[in-house]
Amino acid sequence: MLKTIIYIILILTFLSLEESGLPGKIFLNPYLCLTVFFALSRDKLAIVWPILGGITFDYFSIFRFPVFTLSFIGTFLVIKFISEKIMVLKNITSLGIFSFGGIFIYNFIFLFLNIITYLFKIENILIIFNRDYFLHIFSNIIFTFFLLLIFRKKYDRSIFYH
Repeated sequence: MLKTIIYIILILTFLSLEESGLPGKIFLNPYLCLTVFFALSRDKLAIVWPILGGITFDYFSIFRFPVFTLSFIGTFLVIKFISEKIMVLKNITSLGIFSFGGIFIYNFIFLFLNIITYLFKIENILIIFNRDYFLHIFSNIIFTFFLLLIFRKKYDRSIFYH
């Protein structure tokens, strides 16, 4: 029960930080990075991160279609599947692969859903790349990599290995 309360407090804290716009000024989406991080944990309650975050982001977004919820859940499930069935975190290279892969998967799913909803006339909004888009992706990959690296060392890999 205490873990659930701590998760909800952390989720609400990071959601409010994200909605404040402060991370956007440094081209960072910490909620996405933490979703990738918790997808690599063994905790069954970690699925709350993409669901609650996605619902909240969709509530405050300009989209009528739940693009954020589906993107977060899709990213979480793909990373969870890869970490359980295909590869585990054994070295720095796998940390980089999960960091790059998680951020890339999220952006791919998000853009794909956006294009599909635009083509099927569900939404009137089409995401267009601006000059800072790839800087945003790069900063999220670096932040996720360091997040995985720090907690991998701190907890002696206990949250990563099965």
